[in-house]
Amino acid sequence: MSFKVASEILKFYFKEKQHLKKSYSMRALARRLKISPSYLSEIFSGKKRPSPVLLRKIVSALDLDTHGKQLLERSFIEEIFPETSQSIARNTDKWILESLQSFVLLQRWYYVVILDLSTCDDFQSTAHWIAQATGLPQNEVNDAVAFLLRHGFLVQKSNRWVKSKKKIHFPTQQSLPLIRSFHSQMIHRALQELNTKPDTNSFQKRLISGMTISCNPERIPVAKEKLNKALREVADYLMEGPCTDLYQINLQFFSHRGNFAV
Repeated sequence: MSFKVASEILKFYFKEKQHLKKSYSMRALARRLKISPSYLSEIFSGKKRPSPVLLRKIVSALDLDTHGKQLLERSFIEEIFPETSQSIARNTDKWILESLQSFVLLQRWYYVVILDLSTCDDFQSTAHWIAQATGLPQNEVNDAVAFLLRHGFLVQKSNRWVKSKKKIHFPTQQSLPLIRSFHSQMIHRALQELNTKPDTNSFQKRLISGMTISCNPERIPVAKEKLNKALREVADYLMEGPCTDLYQINLQFFSHRGNFAV
């Protein structure tokens, strides 16, 4: 039975570890796992399938996040039971890799900010300019730009960093820890804006509003579709013409009913 998709996931996280620590090598990882480098190489190439015990050790050593573990689990399920989702199974390799490449963008809130900042008309492809525009430390900007270039979110064109795709899709139909973390970071950013900028000028530049309503539960699915459509329409409207500023639009729509801590 093929181990190809799972091996690509493991190899992806291994390369991430290498980028974070240049001295990290396959030999060092094999030594930690107490296996030969050649055997580890065959696992990463999909030629060998590790035992469940060894696979758990590899997952732990590579620090797979929850999303990576879910993708790994999904690859095994579709490998064993392809008949349960044939249309998805035929595209598993592509889906897994695209999903990995997309979701890593959500690890830090400012990855998305820097990426979309590059589409502004006055954007300058220097870490110093980005740091001044965002208020981020320049060393974090350097790391973020290197990350975006490495994963192909930014590309170098004529001495300018350019966003490689106009829109990036995050394929998910369920609650994922990485996405929850990203939204939490952005909500925290909104709280910072609300609590640290009480001046009139800042107030006039933002809109933080909301309402509490009683509602018909049967209408919630359609309401969510309308809200998403409204967000896209507003975004399309704002992106027309010269763009020299960068805004965040957050939307929270949730029930007050049920047990929760106050």
